[in-house]
Amino acid sequence: MKKKISALLACIMAVSGFGSMSANAAETEVDYSLWDKFIKYDLCITDYDSLTDEQKALCEFIFETEQSSNGRVICERARRTIAGDPNIGERITLEQLEGAYGIWDVYSTQKTGWHSYIHCVPDIRVIEEANGQNEYWLDDEGTTKVVFTGDISSRPQFDEFKIYENGKYSYSIEAEEMPFGEWMAKSPYDSYNVLDLSQAIEYNGDYYYITPSEEAVLLKNSLCGEDYTVSETPITEPHIIPDEIEGCPVVAIEEHAFTFSPYTEIVLPETIKFIDKCAFYNANYLSKINLPDGLEFLGEFALGYTAISEINLDNPDLVIGGCALSTYELEKAYINV
Repeated sequence: MKKKISALLACIMAVSGFGSMSANAAETEVDYSLWDKFIKYDLCITDYDSLTDEQKALCEFIFETEQSSNGRVICERARRTIAGDPNIGERITLEQLEGAYGIWDVYSTQKTGWHSYIHCVPDIRVIEEANGQNEYWLDDEGTTKVVFTGDISSRPQFDEFKIYENGKYSYSIEAEEMPFGEWMAKSPYDSYNVLDLSQAIEYNGDYYYITPSEEAVLLKNSLCGEDYTVSETPITEPHIIPDEIEGCPVVAIEEHAFTFSPYTEIVLPETIKFIDKCAFYNANYLSKINLPDGLEFLGEFALGYTAISEINLDNPDLVIGGCALSTYELEKAYINV
């Protein structure tokens, strides 16, 4: 079923290309005396002359665009390209947006999305307002783009994509209803308080959903505390998460899936690639958990305020969020991420 509710608001900036300025550019002069400091201390480049012409052009684009916008924007894709980030991914296309559920940056420590979304790093992040804004270009020139206000591109709270061409609405593409129903978080920080699990797949006290790419995601544990408290009685029997659900590999654990849960030990399958932000947050009794060798993402506060005393992470490709390991009892840690 498709719904038509206009939840996407007008763009508050327009970037027309790598050599152009954002909105309000004429109001702010670019201070080129800051160039050397910007290269050395902001982009952390120690040998500018060794860069390619394309990399130098990106540096200039970032410098001029961000300065001329009074610090309102971050050139996310360009910055991560300069940094050699291998997880940027390809630009989205109009064909991908047909029937899509949403867009999000898989490897962002700030993301609050679902695993059925298209992975794409935004070209521009607007940080001026409380909730920010993401702009995804469909071409290098930025003349055709998808713009979302707030965190709307990373949460299932929109029903159509607004497409801009040359700074104006061109047309919109409807997004299909979420495959797992109306499971809307009350806020980005309260997604564990999900009330409707009628369409979820229940197994061993956990609720799962299947993504369009036929991967299983653990949405919520049945003992996840919805009243901000943990049971007085810990569960000492290990809680084992299977490696597949209905023939689909279990690859991810959603944010707040085990928040305030009473388990002392949780066993993860080697199929797990993503552990989202706050997944085990405030699981106060949790003292033992295995982190799979193939883990790609450990979100911020993922193990925050647990009772884990020892952590061994030897995975140079693992992306780890801030405070992910801020446990109560941490005594020993080996970390190579």
